[in-house]
Amino acid sequence: MYYNLVPTLTHCRLMHNRESFVNAQATRQEPDMTGIWRGNDGSVYYIRHDDPHVWWAGFSDNGSGQNWTHVFHGIRQIGPEGVVISGNWADVPRGRNKNNGTLVLTRSEDQLTKVSGGIITTTWQRW
Repeated sequence: MYYNLVPTLTHCRLMHNRESFVNAQATRQEPDMTGIWRGNDGSVYYIRHDDPHVWWAGFSDNGSGQNWTHVFHGIRQIGPEGVVISGNWADVPRGRNKNNGTLVLTRSEDQLTKVSGGIITTTWQRW
């Protein structure tokens, strides 16, 4: 048998239907969030977006982290309401706070908005 003679495109067509291809294209077109973001409370966030994962380190007090410093890991999903990011966060010993919890955000362009969760920041802008 000569398996290597099967064209790659035929193989891909058999493996994937049109709907999954369109969904994958829509996912790839979503802008990357990696970068520095500023919270409406004067906090600074260093975000890494490796689709669908979103990680960040957040620092209070214009980036000093004296009151609180936390880390976050979430998953980005595209739904009927738009882009939603949901995950877990936890304070780390750099700051005074020792809290943790879940967080849900929505995204539009270069802004993130908190839907629910126990952190102070409610909106983020790309810096």
